[in-house]
Amino acid sequence: MENRKHMFVDTIYGEVMVSECFDIDTQREFCDAYIGDNYDQYIGSIPCTLDDSEDMIIKEVEELLG
Repeated sequence: MENRKHMFVDTIYGEVMVSECFDIDTQREFCDAYIGDNYDQYIGSIPCTLDDSEDMIIKEVEELLG
């Protein structure tokens, strides 16, 4: 994985790492989410950025996993 800004959030499913992304085609920012011992298991993308509140990020991750 390339060097991108990221953060860790505690969810009801355990700790998740979210990493910022940018889609050049759509000019939109979003986050990819990862779990696992080394945060190497990709679980999907969420429609938020690291500038959003932690509560919003957690909500989006929990919806993705739920």
